Amino acid sequence: NIPPMRMYFHLGIMDYILVKDWVPRNYVSYVGSIIAVFLLSVLYEFLKMFRARCEKAWASPQFSLNTSSEDMHLLMKSQVNPPFRLKVDVPRAILHFLEVGIGFLLMLIAMTFNVGLFLTVCVGAGVGSLLFHRFAVYEYVTKSCH
Repeated sequence: NIPPMRMYFHLGIMDYILVKDWVPRNYVSYVGSIIAVFLLSVLYEFLKMFRARCEKAWASPQFSLNTSSEDMHLLMKSQVNPPFRLKVDVPRAILHFLEVGIGFLLMLIAMTFNVGLFLTVCVGAGVGSLLFHRFAVYEYVTKSCH
């Protein structure tokens, strides 16, 4: 039994969730799917907070290649590009990849137009924000895919 792809908000449990084999066919599997989507949404908020904290640490003088904080501030204000730093730029790229990937997965889940899944993405983001964003630097956290 193939679930229809409805392009409007609807109730029900049978919808494709990201892959062909993830289709809740009963209420137990639907509740399991809701829990998985909720945890993914909370994880997304955690990653945003974690990256913000990393960005703050990476901006500190000990990561600036023995450059004083005053010199680093002048470097950031000038048009000179900062040097590539393996211990900073690779983890930053990995975290960005994870953030974008999970953000797009959550967007695709919301685009099933299933009311329960849509609300779960929103509630998970709210709970994740409640749990983690007080630890973050907000100039980095405001970027979002949902």
